[in-house]
Amino acid sequence: SRLHFLEAHVLKTLKLKADRWQKCLATEDYKASILEFLDRAEPGVLTVSLSPAGQLVPAADFPAGNKNKVVFFAKKRKEALSVESLRNNVVYGDLSYSPLEQFAALVEEVRK
Repeated sequence: SRLHFLEAHVLKTLKLKADRWQKCLATEDYKASILEFLDRAEPGVLTVSLSPAGQLVPAADFPAGNKNKVVFFAKKRKEALSVESLRNNVVYGDLSYSPLEQFAALVEEVRK
């Protein structure tokens, strides 16, 4: 399902166990943010970060001042996402808390 797709990428990237995702979905506002990204044309981006307390926090923008890795999902086209379109219409990845560090890693990768 669409939620499993997001869950698998978030848990793998942040090296977390499934209970963290379940706790996230148990928080109504967080679940609503995720479903809004999937069910509507807007928002075009969903980020998931880890709070200082260890809670997964989904948002429709990139969190400022975050000290942890952030997982992002960005739509190529502004549309609701079906199970089929999710894989083709979403670019996803992660960002370190240090953009300069992220850029240096990208430059190193390009040089290889």
